[in-house]
Amino acid sequence: MAASPTWLAVCYVVAAAGMGWVFPAFAALAANAVEDHEQGAAAGSVGAAQGLGIVLGPLAGTLLYEFGAGVPYLLVALLLTGVALWPAPKVSARSQIG
Repeated sequence: MAASPTWLAVCYVVAAAGMGWVFPAFAALAANAVEDHEQGAAAGSVGAAQGLGIVLGPLAGTLLYEFGAGVPYLLVALLLTGVALWPAPKVSARSQIG
């Protein structure tokens, strides 16, 4: 926890800088993963998902916190474990050639 308003401001700056670097890169990766005619829809979907996450994430975390201080962190840990264990799709050699 931030011990002073100055440390809180520093933490916000670090978080904002991280989001400023990650969000555009993630949108670019999503747009590059689809065909040319699908890039607008992919970038729009990523932007919408990021916006929903920013709005709904703190709300959901606050609601889960009512059940216990560790519940939001436990849920995130479970979700990240599920994502890490999710099987990757099989990619054929033909699709890699381009």
